[in-house]
Amino acid sequence: MFFEVRKGFAILLGAIVLTACTVLPKPFEHTNQKERNSLAALIDGGAIRVEVDQNLPEFISKPLSLEAVKALVGANIPASADPNFLGKYVLKGFVIVERPNDFDPEKATFVWNLVTKGGSEIVLFKQTIQGDENGWLKSDPELFAIIAKDAAHQIAKHIQNSRSLTKLTMDSVEISGQRDNIRGLSSRFYLSDISGTPGDGNRAILRSLKFLLNRELGPTVSNKAEATYLVRGTANVSPPLKGRSDVAITWLVFSAAGKELGKVTQNNNVAAGSLDARWGLVAFAVAKGALQGIRKIVSGNNDTQN
Repeated sequence: MFFEVRKGFAILLGAIVLTACTVLPKPFEHTNQKERNSLAALIDGGAIRVEVDQNLPEFISKPLSLEAVKALVGANIPASADPNFLGKYVLKGFVIVERPNDFDPEKATFVWNLVTKGGSEIVLFKQTIQGDENGWLKSDPELFAIIAKDAAHQIAKHIQNSRSLTKLTMDSVEISGQRDNIRGLSSRFYLSDISGTPGDGNRAILRSLKFLLNRELGPTVSNKAEATYLVRGTANVSPPLKGRSDVAITWLVFSAAGKELGKVTQNNNVAAGSLDARWGLVAFAVAKGALQGIRKIVSGNNDTQN
C-alpha cells in the first residue's frame, strides 16, 4: 500500500515562514483509505448517473466511466453508470482529442457537464492534459483514475451540503529572499525534470503537476525564457530498513531571474520497492501537495508587491 505511515513514524510538521508557524497535515493521502462518513446527503436526496459518450473509443469510454463512478463514490456521492439507475442528476462526459500529426503526443480535453434529470445545468468544466508521448491515452489507463478523482472533487464542491474530501498537502513551505516584482504578469511555470525518482515517478508526477498548475495557477511552458516561475524537484529514497524506505521530495521555486523564492518539502515512509515501477495515483497526491506549497510561495511573492 502506498504512503501508509507506519506506527511510530513521526511525520515532519511544517512551518510556513511568513508571520507565524502553522502545523500542516501529512503530504500524501493513502489511496485506499475509506471515508469515515456515510454517503453525503445531496440536494433533494438525489444521486448521480454517469453517462460517458459512447461514441468514444472503448479504451477511453469504458475506463473513464468506471473510474468516474469509483471517484464519485469515494467522494461520498452515490453514483452508477447503469442506464437504469434512477439518479436525480446526470454527469455527462466526453473527450476532445487533438492530434497535431501522426507522431507528436495528443492533447486531450475532458469535458464534464452535471445536469439535473430534467436537463438543467448545474456545472460544466473542462480538464486539459498534454501528453508526453504518442498514444499515451491508450498506454496509460491509470490516467483516467487521476482525471476522474479530480472531477469528483470539483463536483463535490457544487453539490454536497458539506465537504468531506481529505486535503492532500505538503509537509512544509519556506518562503525566502526579496520578492521579484511580477505584479500584473500572468504566472507561467517551467518545470524541470525531477531528479532521483524511481520508476515512472518523474513522468507521472510532472504530468499531474502540469495538469493542476494549468487549471489552478497558470499555464506551464516548454521554453524556460517564457516562464515567470521555475520549479525544480528532487527526490531521495533511503535504502530499505525492515522492509520500508523513507521518501523525501523537495521542490524549489525560482523567479525568472533565477532567484530562489521558496522551498516545499514532502516526506513519508513507504514499503520498500513499492515505487520502483508505476506511481499511479500516488503521483497525483504528490503533485497536489506540491501545488499547495507552490501556491503559497507564488501568493507570498505577489502579496509583497501589493
